[in-house]
Amino acid sequence: MPSLPLICHPYLDETFGSWLHRCADAYCTTTGRFADSVLAMAGEAPITATVDWDAAPPPQLLRALTKVSPFTPSELEYLVVPATPATLPPQYRDTYCPTCFVEDSNRGPPYFRRAWLDAWTIHCPTHGCLLGRYSAYEYLGSHRETTRFPGGLRAASSSARRAAKRPSVRAVQLPPLHGGEDDHWARYFDQPWFDARMLKEHIGRDLFALVGSEEANCLFSELFGFPRPIPYTWHRDDRDALWWPGISHPIASIDARVNVAYLASLLWHCFEGSECARKYFDFVKAQMRKTLMHPDCRRTNTEIFNRWSRDERFRWNQIFS
Repeated sequence: MPSLPLICHPYLDETFGSWLHRCADAYCTTTGRFADSVLAMAGEAPITATVDWDAAPPPQLLRALTKVSPFTPSELEYLVVPATPATLPPQYRDTYCPTCFVEDSNRGPPYFRRAWLDAWTIHCPTHGCLLGRYSAYEYLGSHRETTRFPGGLRAASSSARRAAKRPSVRAVQLPPLHGGEDDHWARYFDQPWFDARMLKEHIGRDLFALVGSEEANCLFSELFGFPRPIPYTWHRDDRDALWWPGISHPIASIDARVNVAYLASLLWHCFEGSECARKYFDFVKAQMRKTLMHPDCRRTNTEIFNRWSRDERFRWNQIFS
């Protein structure tokens, strides 16, 4: 059987779908067409169903790839991400580390890490920075257009826009705290607000799940001075809202997950007594106490307290109740 000489070598932390996409790019085709060509070379039928290339590639494709490439079945199976309830579905795999992107671009085409498919991963385990939104296309300005008016006059319009296949990574935008005339809340960005430990401990995860639900919209409005956009709350695929404790994993885009983590971190640092919380502690405490006057919030906090130890409940009540 003939081999495919342009097949790329995978990275150890790469997903199968990312590697397959890079192989398809080398042959100037799409992932699906590349897979069908490989299957045809091995005498297999083409793929007709929708495929999750990262977590559930067809077994016959893995067998066919071993016949046209130098890789063993175990090497290809290693790239497949085991699907768990916390694995992001394909439509939410839009994350990329900005620092990794610069390093990857200097070396060659970008590739996606397996760690980024976990819903609880919002920062890069290698560089420690927050993940951003990846886009394979960037809209670029093209030529200037002109409009002819009666009498021979012409007026230049804004630059036309065209999509160019130039990958980019955009940082998630976060709002400054609403602090009236004093803008020191905006300097919160200069603080190390994200604590990776928050998403590893049960209190941090509970806060993360809670403040991403619609029942925390009033807290968002009090802290930031405007209503929270609908995409930044937890929803099902049918767009119905998810309420705590119905949310078990933060299945959402990177924009939504980082924004929710930002809100949860305000409460987390106040609860932990972090040094970076000193400037905004009184403001967050006052707004949280105002929010807790809502009946739904009181009910939710009663439920969430049942998961915490007596000392943790006591400390929470001292600060926010």
